[in-house]
Amino acid sequence: SEDWDMATDAEDNLYVATDAGWVYVYNKRGKFIRKIQAFAHPKDAMRIAVSPGMDILYVTAEDTIHRVELGQ
Repeated sequence: SEDWDMATDAEDNLYVATDAGWVYVYNKRGKFIRKIQAFAHPKDAMRIAVSPGMDILYVTAEDTIHRVELGQ
């Protein structure tokens, strides 16, 4: 991946999104929790944000906003 972004939630979990469409989730101690596919096709210049309730992850790519339910 060449482009990536990261965000944290209220519990300091780390979400790292890559331009290949994957979001990697780590707890605040750096332990890997899970991998989520946010979109199927590679995107450029994407950004992410976690909702205040920590239940939805938003990934913007090009002119689209992908909404990912974190309760999956």
